[in-house]
Amino acid sequence: MKAYIEQLLRNVPDPIASRNLLREYLQARILESLQRAGAMVPLAFHGGTALRFLYAISRYSEDLDFALEKSHNCSVANIDFMW
Repeated sequence: MKAYIEQLLRNVPDPIASRNLLREYLQARILESLQRAGAMVPLAFHGGTALRFLYAISRYSEDLDFALEKSHNCSVANIDFMW
């Protein structure tokens, strides 16, 4: 993964844009891991990052916001982050 990230960021001259791209890449990987583990079933993804990912707004957010929609028996131990 480190080599992929280095390649991804190699042609981004602006350090702020590079940081934002890295942040979004890691957020996407975390969301993918949560989805594969079934942890997203009881959750609603919302907030600034959700707006950025789902509606392509220009706002950058550092956190992932979730609301619990219903009770679920998912454990953090079930999440395989694949990295």
